[in-house]
Amino acid sequence: MAWLLALAMTGAIGQPSKIVRPLVDGLTMSMGLAYPVPRFSWQMESDARGARQSAFQVQVATKRELIDKPDAWDSGKMNGSQPWADYAGKPLQRETVYFWRARLWDQNNAPTAWTEVQKFETCLASDSDWKGAWIGGPSAGGNGYHSQFAETDTTEKWVEIDLGAARTVSGVRLFPARPYNWRRDEPGFGFPRQFSIQVSTDGENYATALGPINDTATVDPWEGRFASRIQARYVRLLAHRLHQPADSKPCLALAEMEILDEQPISTLAKARALDSVEEHGWGLERLTDGSRKSQPIGAQPPLLRREFVLPKKPVWARLYVSYLGYGETYVNGAKLGENVLDPAFTVWEKQAYYSAYDAAPFLREGKNAIGIMLASGWWKKHPRAKLQLNVRYADGKNESIVSDAGWLWSEGPIQFASIYDGEHYNANNAIAGWSEPGLNTSDWRPVITFDEPNIQLLPQTFPPIRAVETLKPKSISQPKVGIFVVDFGQNISGWTRIKARAAKGAEITFKHSELLHADGTVNQQNLRAAKATDVYIASGADEESWEPRFTYHGFRYVQVEGWPGTLTADQIEARVVHTALQPRSTFATSSVLINKIHQNSLWGFRTNWHSIPTDCPQRDERQGWMGDAHMTADMGLYNFVSETAYRKFLRDIAAQQGEDGRVADTVPFIWGTNPGDPMWAVAYCRLAWETYRHTGDERILAEHYDGVKNYLELLIREAKGGLISRSNYGDWVAVEETPKDLVSAAAYYWTADTVRQIAIALDRRDDTARYQKLCADIAAQFHAKYFNAAARAYGNGTQTANALPLALGIVPAEHKAAVLNSLRQDILIKRNGHISTGFIGTPFLLSALTENGMADVAFEMVAKEDYPGWGFMVKNDATTIWELWKLETGPGMNSHNHPAFGLVSGWFFSTILGLRPAESAAGWATVLARPQFVFGLEWAEGSIETARGAVSLRWERKESGFKVELTVPANSEALFEMPKKGKRLTETGRLVWQEGKFEQGRDGVFPVGEDALVLRLKVQSGRYVFEIGD
Repeated sequence: MAWLLALAMTGAIGQPSKIVRPLVDGLTMSMGLAYPVPRFSWQMESDARGARQSAFQVQVATKRELIDKPDAWDSGKMNGSQPWADYAGKPLQRETVYFWRARLWDQNNAPTAWTEVQKFETCLASDSDWKGAWIGGPSAGGNGYHSQFAETDTTEKWVEIDLGAARTVSGVRLFPARPYNWRRDEPGFGFPRQFSIQVSTDGENYATALGPINDTATVDPWEGRFASRIQARYVRLLAHRLHQPADSKPCLALAEMEILDEQPISTLAKARALDSVEEHGWGLERLTDGSRKSQPIGAQPPLLRREFVLPKKPVWARLYVSYLGYGETYVNGAKLGENVLDPAFTVWEKQAYYSAYDAAPFLREGKNAIGIMLASGWWKKHPRAKLQLNVRYADGKNESIVSDAGWLWSEGPIQFASIYDGEHYNANNAIAGWSEPGLNTSDWRPVITFDEPNIQLLPQTFPPIRAVETLKPKSISQPKVGIFVVDFGQNISGWTRIKARAAKGAEITFKHSELLHADGTVNQQNLRAAKATDVYIASGADEESWEPRFTYHGFRYVQVEGWPGTLTADQIEARVVHTALQPRSTFATSSVLINKIHQNSLWGFRTNWHSIPTDCPQRDERQGWMGDAHMTADMGLYNFVSETAYRKFLRDIAAQQGEDGRVADTVPFIWGTNPGDPMWAVAYCRLAWETYRHTGDERILAEHYDGVKNYLELLIREAKGGLISRSNYGDWVAVEETPKDLVSAAAYYWTADTVRQIAIALDRRDDTARYQKLCADIAAQFHAKYFNAAARAYGNGTQTANALPLALGIVPAEHKAAVLNSLRQDILIKRNGHISTGFIGTPFLLSALTENGMADVAFEMVAKEDYPGWGFMVKNDATTIWELWKLETGPGMNSHNHPAFGLVSGWFFSTILGLRPAESAAGWATVLARPQFVFGLEWAEGSIETARGAVSLRWERKESGFKVELTVPANSEALFEMPKKGKRLTETGRLVWQEGKFEQGRDGVFPVGEDALVLRLKVQSGRYVFEIGD
């Protein structure tokens, strides 16, 4: 084709090209690598049309001064247009700082200047490099030990304590459990009605030392003494008859079990049992944790410390620390880093993340101290830490300080810390200098060392959680005497920070909510069981400043009780806390409503990312629901630099995946089912595909190909009659329900089609052919089962039932027009232009309408200001996106900050602006620019910082047509479609097309073709101004 030759020969004219935004595995400065082989990436910057990279060079050295003659890798000049290079030098050494730079050659073979010298750093190479132990304090709350439920109360259960060696034993104490956070608080819960105490020295041969003991249900501790002191290593409670709690099956439960030699000798001893519940505050290790009563999880998190001496100040020091739970580390009184709620929540059965810090600036010759503050977070056992400080001196000698039995622990000022329920802080218990050398530690006790879990420790190579913004009060009211209610004007995730002057021992309470009662007090009903309440007990100092550390809340309003005097706006502020995702785009239109919907969507998305994409930040849930995750992925990748966060979450999914291929409803798996609902579990392949589509990083597909293929194979084995019908949720929270099995059948097709696309991208030809046939077979079965010829619709004819097969390409060509008409009739006639879909149907509905020439219908639906619709939320003062279309303020499932319906923000970019990455040239190598001039807007504009640079588009209505300003980044090209809204098209005043005829030779613009509705152009990189009209 002539235009292809012209495109190749075009020489850009303009300022010299630059190479900018150098990254390693998507990060500006990496301490730890996301992949064994790092990838260096960059962008080409040029204001010239047709600017394109023709070659590149990367150099890597172990010292900055060696960069001109790099000793690690010099790629040399390598031909290619890809804006990245994988390291191919000498093997990377652990704990080494590397220096690198890059340059490129443009389409005229002219080299750019080098980038500024960048750095990346390797950390500990493997788990074997860790030398320390997991350490912690004895308790952070919890109910105690709980067996699995039994069918009858005569089912025998046993639990025993291993003293580690034969010891002299004189008796046993049993402390009843009173569960706080799973079942209702029932005195004597699970305490055995008949039991014996057995002893053994070898764990195989047992003798009865006490019992059987009958009718022992009690709320008080039970103590039994042996007739004489005996030798035993194992002491077992054998329950012959179980307690049956109200509304429950029988079980065995205890808060604590103590083995006595006059005094307790079993604290922190190992326990084992016939079976046990290991969640919801229950666990075997809680049987001997020293806590004699059930407490809420999070009670009294510990402080840890270690003092040590360095012979001289080190020239290099790296501190690596991981927590099971949450933690903060201090060196000589200074907190390391700005991370909060650290480390990232993950699948702790398989892996945990660690952070790496440059500790050299905080260390000194002589005495030093490290302090760790721990809390349970999402970890439901004793919180614990593993730390390693590696130092290097000027003479080349190395030394390590690690977490081990030599550390000490103490209770601190945090009395309670819970994700859901809040944090309680007693300033009177603060220990001055607790993380500094020279502290009197006579009241501190040796830490517990825990068994090494069979997990992998990974560096955090993604954005951490941080306090990213601070909001001032919008208003402060006083609905009742002694009660102040602060309105921050925005629904957020995070906490408050205060400055107070109060009497010693004064208790100030902070209750968080999204809603208000009619009397102006906070309405926490939709939080369900979450208390979302922080408590501060004052020390009486002249001025006290405080903010929580180990909880977070979803809120707009805070009710303050016990405040000394009158609360003023300079005494309280809100801290916005979430994964620190950087914005990558802008979007605005002539519609105030559309702009507000977009902003609400952004707030909803980012405040629901806390190491994982969650469903809500406020109630007793906050789970990694997979349906929410994949439905919002497109908008997340349009709006935020989120690819490293998705990379992390994909690895969580892979860690959670079952050996048979199953993928759960939530990751990490806490709620829902496993295997999950097919329309939720499809998230695994959809997240991999969407991340690849936006970034062009094929390593994501290669890393997860076996996983997504194994999941598809699970569905293939399960399918009956060629379809999957199993479903938990269907089209969740839809106005009109669609048959759940239809939704799951569509999910099966979508899964197969996505894996097929991944196979194509990875050039897996055999799989591609197999899955191509599978897709055709599923489509045929779907149509045969669900198409109603008389109604010219699928299933029960809902918007979702028709949108799913339309958007997925299942509808046979001969039925497509009829199905589209049925969908149009449902929207415009039956529902007066309103939407009726739920989480699942909504993106498919927007896609089906847009791809079939009905973008105006979709936009009218989006812009509706009455129920149901996004505008209805805005008109009811929403500042985020709701879970439900309707306004609900009572108890139950009605989150007012739920990201799912915020997916519409992605549609704003892909449809109103028309900007998409081409699937055949992922990573925005080819930009699809197909703006839709929808009725109701006078103009729309936006920009996206892609992997290759900024893509931007603005369109506006003119008197006789439209004007479009398009910017395509260097080293990219665009396929531009302009709706035929006039007789002639110009670019910067020069004629491009007029009444069916294209003009040739326009700089950077090449005709591709036209049809009755659109003109199609190939556009090189650069800035263009198109106008079409009469």
